[in-house]
Parts: sequence; C-alpha cells; structure tokens
Amino acid sequence: MTKLRAGKPITRETCALERGAPLAVRLHLSWVEIWVKGTRQHFSVDYETVLALARKRAFERRRR
Repeated sequence: MTKLRAGKPITRETCALERGAPLAVRLHLSWVEIWVKGTRQHFSVDYETVLALARKRAFERRRR
C-alpha cells in the first residue's frame, strides 16, 4: 500500500465512470479530491465525512 506523505498527494484514475469519463481521485493527508477526468471542477471531502457516510450506509444496510 502506498503511504501518504506530507506535501505529496497521490492521484489515481478509477474504473468508475461518470457520463462515459473516468473519475479521478487525489488523496491528501486530510482530505480527498474527486473529479471527472478532463474537467476542471473538483470536489473536496475530508476523510471524517467519508467515514461518517460509510458508517451510515452500513447501518442502513443492516436494518434491511
């Protein structure tokens, strides 16, 4: 696994598609940026928010 280091974000292209274009992610120490490759609009989300959403969805799946 690649470790994150201060000042060295890691950028990866995903297999997920949005309107036929792959999503890209850039991992920083405290947040993640997500965008559709080839566009300029980036979305930043901190890891705490990502984890909270994952927990919420896991809880909802268990309730079904």
